[in-house]
Order: sequence, then C-alpha cells, then structure tokens
Amino acid sequence: MAQDHLYSSRHVATIFGVALETVRNWADEFERHLSPTATPGKGKHRMYSSDDLRVFALIAEQKKQGMVYDDIHGSLDNGQRGNPPPMYPDEVQALVIGEKEQRLSIEVEYLQRSMIQLQRQLDEARSELKAAEAAKEEKIRLEVKLESEQQRTNEREQRIAELKADLDKAHQRVEELLREIGHSYAKGVVEGMKSRGELNNHRSD
Repeated sequence: MAQDHLYSSRHVATIFGVALETVRNWADEFERHLSPTATPGKGKHRMYSSDDLRVFALIAEQKKQGMVYDDIHGSLDNGQRGNPPPMYPDEVQALVIGEKEQRLSIEVEYLQRSMIQLQRQLDEARSELKAAEAAKEEKIRLEVKLESEQQRTNEREQRIAELKADLDKAHQRVEELLREIGHSYAKGVVEGMKSRGELNNHRSD
C-alpha cells in the first residue's frame, strides 16, 4: 500500500468487519502506536494511515486469538504488525457504499413490513371504532326508548291514581245515596202507617 493513502473510521470498520465503535475504541486504547491523525482530538475526523491499518490488523488477529489488550500492547511494543487486506481507499469506499445500500435495502424492507402491520392495525382500529359508534348509537336509542317507556309508565301510574280517586268518590256517593234512600224509605213507611191509623199517639195524663 502507498504511504499517502488515508482511511476513515468507516473504511477501517469495513476492512476488518467490525463496528465503528470498535474502531474508535481500538484507536483510543492503542493511541501511542498510531499516527496523530488517528486521534486528532474532539470535533475532528479520525483518519488512519497505511501504518495504522497494520496496527489494526495485528489487533484484529490477536483479538481473534483471545489475547487481551496488555498482550497486544506487548506485541506492538516489540514491533509486530499485521497484514491488512490489500485494498485502496476507492475500493474500500465501494464496499462502504455497497454496505450502505444493503443496509438501506434492509431498512426499506423492514419499513414495508412495518407499514403492512400498521395498515392492518389501522383497519382493525377503524373496525373497532365503527363497532363502538354503532354500540353508542344503540345505547342512545335504548336510552331514548327507556325514557319514553318511563314517561308512559308515569302517565299510566298518574291515570291509575286518578281513576282510583274517582272510584273512591263514587263509593262515597253510593254510600250517601244508600243512606238517603234508607232514610226516605223509613220515613215513608212511618207516614203510611200514620195515615192508616196504624200508629196511635199516646198522651200521658
């Protein structure tokens, strides 16, 4: 590799098949073995040289072997370096773009499945809303009917009370008439008996 090629964190992540966060962690942990552009400070983009890639290559190889950071530091201090894949930045960039397209394709597929599920949920929600509105209308109809029936019941109860009062008055009138008829009959009988001389007036001397 030519010494003047520089690689971004995403390039390094693509080359070694690791996450961007892993590249940043490696750069911070092994800063003293890397070029100044690998850890330029806050707010600046990290850029890695071909020598930095050889450091990352050794880190990746020894991590796969189960070695810890202290052991890898020792290897780097002894001058050991790894062999990164023979790729130039434009080739790596093509891989990055390809991975990006693949991620976007996966994201589109996921969103399409989500849209189908959301549409199904929307249809179910609309159906439930329609049923709820129908139930509400039925409830209102029943409440109106119940109110109307209650009004009729009140009217019937009032009519029954009025009829009962009229019946009580009729009973009282009948009793009064019967008493009057009885009195008139008795008086007529006495007058008749007097006229026939059946009743004598006795005086006491």
